Amino acid sequence: MNSNNVYKGIFSKTAVYDVAKFFLEKVEVPQNPYIASPPERATDAQSWYDLYGNGKFSGSVSSSSGSGSSDGSNVTIIGDSIMNASKSEVQKVLPKAEFLSVQDGKKFSGTDSSNPSGLSVLNDATSVRKILVFALGSNGGVSEEKINEVITRAKEIGAQKIIFVTLFSKGAKDYTASNTLFKAKAGSDVVLMDWESAVSGDPEKYIRTDADGVDVHPKSPDGTELYAKLLATA
Repeated sequence: MNSNNVYKGIFSKTAVYDVAKFFLEKVEVPQNPYIASPPERATDAQSWYDLYGNGKFSGSVSSSSGSGSSDGSNVTIIGDSIMNASKSEVQKVLPKAEFLSVQDGKKFSGTDSSNPSGLSVLNDATSVRKILVFALGSNGGVSEEKINEVITRAKEIGAQKIIFVTLFSKGAKDYTASNTLFKAKAGSDVVLMDWESAVSGDPEKYIRTDADGVDVHPKSPDGTELYAKLLATA
């Protein structure tokens, strides 16, 4: 693999999703890799990694369901209207998750007494669960400084892992800068749910366009189910 220029690209990837997507698109190269394949590949790849990764072996493969191993009892969620649109599906796969603050229009950071930003919610909280899902940014307020503040504060009040969710718009908004910041933070204590990569190949299937022209919300059922599945895997 080291001597093959195509395969070598795998070694630059650090997330299971990215490895699975790279192998599908660059090694197998099917005629159309975006017919549901990347999200399902990534989910399956994550399941096998959880079972065998870093030399681990649980002794059985029957417990690997492909939808994550948590029932949500160790998960706290803060989000905006994108999470709200998928909330019922998320509750199916993470039935015991704590929705600490999920509100339409919520910003990543900033001051708004009627709709406190995610960072404000964290600063006011006394504790969160082991895994914090911070699914914000579509309404602004993202910067490297504020991302670092979220990570620091989350750890102070109990989080061991923070999940950030990349953003996607069918064209009305450009989230490239925010997504680049999220991806740069991925590591041992920060996990990325790459919503952008999962839906960008077939946005009409997964993203709806609202009457007011907003084109960021998951479309039911394909988009909302995919959002929940990706979150459970993350």
